[in-house]
Amino acid sequence: FVGTHAPYYLTWAELTELSASGRWDLEAHTHLGHVKVPSDANGAMEPFLTTMQYLPDQQRVETQEEYGARVLGDLSECKHQFLIHGLPEPSLFAFPFSAHDDDPAGTGMLKNLVTSLYSAGMLDQADATSVTTSDQRAQGNIARMDVTADVTPTALVDRLISASPLEPAAAQPLRDIDQW
Repeated sequence: FVGTHAPYYLTWAELTELSASGRWDLEAHTHLGHVKVPSDANGAMEPFLTTMQYLPDQQRVETQEEYGARVLGDLSECKHQFLIHGLPEPSLFAFPFSAHDDDPAGTGMLKNLVTSLYSAGMLDQADATSVTTSDQRAQGNIARMDVTADVTPTALVDRLISASPLEPAAAQPLRDIDQW
């Protein structure tokens, strides 16, 4: 959804400018998967990544194979869009709606799909400050913090300092993820 819902979503030109500054690492958040999809015949809507989608024209829920193909296609297209816009390939993936725990197939398929394309999935909890442990990193998970309109610059700095086991000015965590 890059460039849509202005000014909420940045444009490709703005993302390119951020990347070129050297101050920002751009990472993945799905191609078109930051939506909710129908989950049953009654019209219930649930997050794209963690829902076996209801197919109304066929009056059924998609199979595990269809689910896997849909999600893998979206995650792959997200990476592809970075590359065709001249941006570095993303290595981290932020789960939309923080939806990562509810694997619809119950098989670990969602986690496997994400880690087949990305070094780690970024997990968050609203209004929480989290630190990524070595065990979490080994499992392909890293913590992320929500930054919403109500978070002041002072509150953001306080969160970053409290979450960092390193001196923030010297830390470059995305450049050396194998050392986490």
